[in-house]
This record gives sequence, C-alpha cells and structure tokens, in this order.
Amino acid sequence: MKSTSGSSSLKFPRREPEADLARAEEALFEEMERAAELLQSEDDFGRSGVRHALYACYSFLHVRGLSGQALKPLTDLIASLEDVDEGTLPELFDPKLRPGQIPKRKWSRSARAGETKLYAAACMDALMKNGVSKDEAAARVARFAVGWPRVAGGDIKATTIANWRDELLQSPSTAADRLRFKGIAKILSRGPRAKAHLEEVLRSGPVMTGGVRKKRKSET
Repeated sequence: MKSTSGSSSLKFPRREPEADLARAEEALFEEMERAAELLQSEDDFGRSGVRHALYACYSFLHVRGLSGQALKPLTDLIASLEDVDEGTLPELFDPKLRPGQIPKRKWSRSARAGETKLYAAACMDALMKNGVSKDEAAARVARFAVGWPRVAGGDIKATTIANWRDELLQSPSTAADRLRFKGIAKILSRGPRAKAHLEEVLRSGPVMTGGVRKKRKSET
C-alpha cells in the first residue's frame, strides 16, 4: 500500500498502515458492539463502555497509520477516565476551570500533571548523562520549567525537579511512570537528534499537555 507520509498537507508523520481498511473496520465494529454491551452489563455509569469504545477507536486509527501525536487527544481522554476511577478529578472534566486559568490546587494528581514531572525529571537525567552536574542540571531545568504549560499552580524549583527524579528512580523498576521516564530520558540523551529534542522540550515543555503557561513576573 502506498504511504501518504510525504504529503505536504499532513501535520504529523504517519506510518504505513498495519492492517487493511476492511479488516480494521470489522475489528472496530466488533469492539464498538462490545462497548455497547458493557453499557448494559456494568454498573459503573458507563465508564467501562466508554473506555472500551475509546480504546477501539484508538486501535483502529493506530493500525491505519495515524501518528502518536495525532492520537494524543484520545489517550488524554482515556487517562482522564482512569483518573476518575482512582478518585482524582482531572482538569479535562473539571467544570470549575475556565480557559486560560491555572487551577488553584498546588499540585494535581491527574495524568496530565504527571507529564510535567516525567519530562522535567527526564530532562534533568539527560543533562546529567551529558556531563552536567546534578545541581546544575536541576537548576537549568527549573529555569525553563517554570514557564511550561501546566495544570497546577505549585512552584517549580531546582529541589522540586531533583525530588521528582529521585522519586521516579526509587519507584519499582516495572512501574509504568519509571519506564516512561527512562524512555524519555533515553530519547533526550542518545542519538543524533537528542540535543535538538532536549532543547525543544526545555523550551516548550511536555508535548501537548493542554495546560496553561504561568506568566513570569516580567510579563504583563
């Protein structure tokens, strides 16, 4: 099948489809029917059915070649539903939040807030792997991270970054967050484009968090 990854109209790169359209559609239809059944069989206010439907749509788009970045709205929605299951009100579902408003909560336990911790710690780790001292790496990341898009209002200092990294390194070796942290740090420290990736993350923050940038004191 001919790839469309070279099309100038595409905003994100795409992969060669892993499944033909007919087979992917059939799998999608079957999973959507299963999602509808879950709405009737599970007494969880529809969460199981909705989550199953989202996974089905994600899987269909993934096997048809859509990129990870373009799929992030779906993964954010899935993660927000998981936050709800764990008793956390994610920013995505908080009716009190208004556009451009940083939540008053000092720190958030939502999956989106976790992206800040993961990327900040990974940036620090990458800098250390490139020969920067621990204290300087933490301070350098903190200088950038205070301006990253955020979903909580807590102060981000060098000690904050160092504590986040230590917390992730001390977590179980099979913990999902630790594995993601190690994976991000590897991307930011190895390979011919690692330096450019690291500089981009430091400048812009985690990819598409949907957060709000905290205004610096010099801004009006």
